Amino acid sequence: MSITVAAVSERGDRAVNEDAFNFVAGDGLGCFVLADGAGGHDHGDIASKAVVKEMLGAFSEQPAISKDVLQRGLDLARSSLDRERRFHEGAGRMDSTVACLLLDATAGRALWLQLGDSRIYLFRNQRAHLLTRDHSVLQSVIDAGLHRGSVRGAADRNRLYASVCAEEQPADMLSAEPLGVEEADMFLLCSDGFWDAVDEPLMEGCLRQSRNPREWLDKLFGEASRLAATGTTMQRRWLSGSVARTRRPSSAPARTGGRRLSDQGFQKTGQSIVAAACEEGHRR
Repeated sequence: MSITVAAVSERGDRAVNEDAFNFVAGDGLGCFVLADGAGGHDHGDIASKAVVKEMLGAFSEQPAISKDVLQRGLDLARSSLDRERRFHEGAGRMDSTVACLLLDATAGRALWLQLGDSRIYLFRNQRAHLLTRDHSVLQSVIDAGLHRGSVRGAADRNRLYASVCAEEQPADMLSAEPLGVEEADMFLLCSDGFWDAVDEPLMEGCLRQSRNPREWLDKLFGEASRLAATGTTMQRRWLSGSVARTRRPSSAPARTGGRRLSDQGFQKTGQSIVAAACEEGHRR
């Protein structure tokens, strides 16, 4: 199976989009990266783009489903942001979240790395399964049983204790073992602005009504825009997304990027999607 990708971005009310997304995919192997300039930090748009570039660069140098590739990409991203901090005046706190998925659709394996509150979901049998854990103070309080509420809609949900440049990295930033990928599985990468506006039942409902990844994206972002316009969400946000879908093998060369309705970028309240569905093929 090979991987095909669809992407979309819609600008909201923000002057600068601090979200960034890109991918490399071909011959059933792909790397998908989403980054989100850390909340309130200077030059978040520069930070997120640098993170995406370095993560993809590590995979391009060694295209393999490997924890070493993910760690190498993170190390390069940290070094890049350190250089950017010195280069840009007033950028001493420049930082970013990151969610990176490595997918081998032919072998049926996936690995990921995640820091911050950008998320990676698995959709199996059209049901959502959250693969990552938000590295936020509020989520830690909820996990400890000290708060019964939800992170969605909470004013302090984006207070993070882990990010690309954080001194200490949580042990759960890397997936423990490769995940076995089944036919029709789909993965979704999204920043906090998306999952705060669109909950899992709505994600599942839009997926059931869609014939392909492009339709799914259109429905998801249509719903997010509708909710924002009616005041259901806190504010209107930037929307961006990408879907990767696996198909039968082809001789097409590796591709990077995807169609966008506006410039690539990230913001703390941005929205981005990556999904991979395994169909009509055999594992090696």
